[in-house]
Amino acid sequence: MSLSPLGLKFIDNNEGFPNHRPYNNPLGYATAGYGRSLHKSPYTAADVAKYGGMTKAQALALLKQDLASRVAAVIISEGSFKSISI
Repeated sequence: MSLSPLGLKFIDNNEGFPNHRPYNNPLGYATAGYGRSLHKSPYTAADVAKYGGMTKAQALALLKQDLASRVAAVIISEGSFKSISI
């Protein structure tokens, strides 16, 4: 199963694309894009070299990869689907 366009839009609208470069999440862990965890320590120059200048399209591609194994389709009504992370 894959993330539906509606599920991706929901995440984009609610999470937002905060930075075009790595940042530290509230726990102080290196993070990129829509919340991809890089490692359990502050971001480094190597992280900036690899993820700095990330475009929104690149961040969405990483998000799709991260969610690929965690997505379940939920039938909301006949013929209507949304995706959630489990």
